[in-house]
Amino acid sequence: MRAQILKFTLLALLFPAMVANAQNQNESAQAEQAQPAVQIHSDQQDFFRDGRVIYKGNVELIYGINTLKADEINIRTEKGQEWFVATGNPTTFTSVTPENEEKSLYAQAQTIEFSVQSDTVVLTQAVLTQGRHKIEGQSIEYNLNTGQFSASNAKTTRYAAEPNTDK
Repeated sequence: MRAQILKFTLLALLFPAMVANAQNQNESAQAEQAQPAVQIHSDQQDFFRDGRVIYKGNVELIYGINTLKADEINIRTEKGQEWFVATGNPTTFTSVTPENEEKSLYAQAQTIEFSVQSDTVVLTQAVLTQGRHKIEGQSIEYNLNTGQFSASNAKTTRYAAEPNTDK
């Protein structure tokens, strides 16, 4: 009888810790699932002993709703962040939001750098179009999470709304 009481007491003490541990594992798994995997397709892939990887020829990087196309993508690590550095003539980046075309983003640039950890895209010598806005700049930085971008040495054009012809 005493052994059963001891088992129930021990179980009662450990149960909240077991539930908390299961919840933490579930939250960690959900966080991993929330961030999509990076997929890269190319004609050629070169892997080096120092950890560098270079993708060449018809390179396409897919990350959720984002697609980066380039002639070449180099992967570099800087301060714990992995950067995908794309070059091409031109290099293109699209972030298509099917439910709201006005939020979709289309860009061409000489160089595009992308970090998964910070969800940041940096475009050099770029033209970026989103909805009725067009930005041309020396450098444009775009945050995939917030949708904010900042440009240096830039020219912005805002196109007028389409006239309403339903009268």
